[in-house]
Amino acid sequence: MKIKIIAIILFIILTIAYSIDIDEVENLFRSYRSAFNSGNSQNFAGLVTEDFSYPETEPHLSRQIFFGIVSLAPYKIIDIANITIYPIRTGIDSAMVGVNFVISYDGIRDTIPNSFIVVKQDNRVKLCRIIDPDIEEKISEQSDIPPAKK
Repeated sequence: MKIKIIAIILFIILTIAYSIDIDEVENLFRSYRSAFNSGNSQNFAGLVTEDFSYPETEPHLSRQIFFGIVSLAPYKIIDIANITIYPIRTGIDSAMVGVNFVISYDGIRDTIPNSFIVVKQDNRVKLCRIIDPDIEEKISEQSDIPPAKK
């Protein structure tokens, strides 16, 4: 019984010490919004991992596409809404994140759902992969772990 209690306490301590929390993700997306709105892809240097990718695309090509979109996008991200974190069972240093970007283009506002895999790397949370928002919905329906929301 004592061993079980000690194991549970150690698990909780490790989870708190190494897991990705909602505040870290919120800060990441604040920085993302600032970097995106600057139009300068170099501002993303510390926000994405070296192997950042889109589904079914090589990381190097994914980075070029992503940075090209940032440089050429005719809209601005005016708000970040509905951040939801889903734990990934493969490790405590990664999570799936669903987020809505509220954008403005010539005075027209729209909300665009996005999903990312984020990882903790060098003591910072970074974007690792852009995923299909439909995948996020399917995972959330099947998960027995409740998501963290902000």
